[in-house]
Order: sequence, then C-alpha cells, then structure tokens
Amino acid sequence: KIHIWNEEIASTFEYMRKSLPDIDVYLSYNTQTCNPTIEYDKIHKYGEQTFVNRNWSHRVPGKNKNFPLMWYRRDISIVDFSVSNPQYDFIWNIDYDVTYDKWDEFIKITSKTIEGVDFTGPLTVPSDTWDWNDQQTTSFSQLVCCYFAFVGISKRACSLLNVLYQVHSGYCEILMPTLLYNNGFNCEDIYEVYPDYYDFKHKDITPYGRYTDNIWHVSGDYRDWE
Repeated sequence: KIHIWNEEIASTFEYMRKSLPDIDVYLSYNTQTCNPTIEYDKIHKYGEQTFVNRNWSHRVPGKNKNFPLMWYRRDISIVDFSVSNPQYDFIWNIDYDVTYDKWDEFIKITSKTIEGVDFTGPLTVPSDTWDWNDQQTTSFSQLVCCYFAFVGISKRACSLLNVLYQVHSGYCEILMPTLLYNNGFNCEDIYEVYPDYYDFKHKDITPYGRYTDNIWHVSGDYRDWE
C-alpha cells in the first residue's frame, strides 16, 4: 500500500512481486496523493469516496478531528479491498516502507499459522501518553493497538468491519483491532504467526527521511493485562 510513488518504492514492489510468482500481489494506492507510473493488472485504488461507497462514517472524533481523513483512517483501504475481492479468505496489508528478503518463506510459513486467525500484526496495549479512547466514537472496555505498517486480516473480520464502520469511527491503529477484539475475533500477535518478524525492516522513504530499523519490538505484550 502506498500514498507516494518513486523509483525506490517501484523497485521494492517489483522485488516483492517477483518473489511471489504464485501469489496475487496487488498495488493499493491513495488516488488523492499519487498516481503510480506502472502498467500492472492488479491495482486497488482508494480515496475519500470510499467512505461514500461503503456508507461509512466520515467523522474524525476527538482532538484529532482536523486530521486529514485518509491519514486518520488508513484502515479503510484494507477493508475496502477485502470486500471488493471476496475470493481471498485472508489478506496481508504491507506498507511501501516495509522490506524483507524472504517473502516466499513468509508466505510458506504463515499459510499454515494463520488458520483460525482473524487479525495479526505488531500488537500492543496503547500507551498512556495519548488519550486513545478520546479518538474513538465509542469507548471500549479494552483497547488493542496495532502498528499498521504490517497487518494480516481475514475476510470474515473485514465483513464485520464493513458493517461496524457505518456506526463506529476512530483512529485506524486502535479502531480496527479493538473492534475485532471486543467482538470476539481471534487477534494474534505477529510473533505468534511469524516468529522471524524481527527481520523485517521498516524504512520511511518519504521526504522526511526517518529510518526505524527494529520497529517490530513493540510487538508481543498486549495480552499482559488479561
């Protein structure tokens, strides 16, 4: 998934696609921020019009109500893709700044470990440094946060969210995993699905130039309060 396009991203995508010749690899992009110069038959486009098409809430609650909607609700592309492509029982949403050398090994292993899993990613309990509940339209008894650079989700989970998003709105990294967890769906930390997740690299290749090598260390502690 991308919101910008440049030669480095194009190269990263091409490497991923060629590493998985037997897997459907799509390019999903925000139509409001970029227009990839690529000829490819598996393209998914999303934008603010997606909210209208899906009858989802446009509201951005809490202190961040002035945030750009497409940044605040980055989860919409994931659910929209799944609902639009029901032939897939499980999808992986991988941001443009995530790189890995063994995509084929990742798919081979997780094709077995995701059985019965509805949602996975680097999961954690939200930090007290931000009022997470204030960012949602509804308060929840338990909150689960997922860092969205890397997310796996089932078709049945997306089907539920497609309905719930008509009522609920909030910050993507807390809204999606919290709604699923509080509705009894099986949320597993990425470590349980793929123990080698530490080998992933997360490099911000936007003009800001930030680089975070071991971002996946946030994973693995969200069940401590149970």
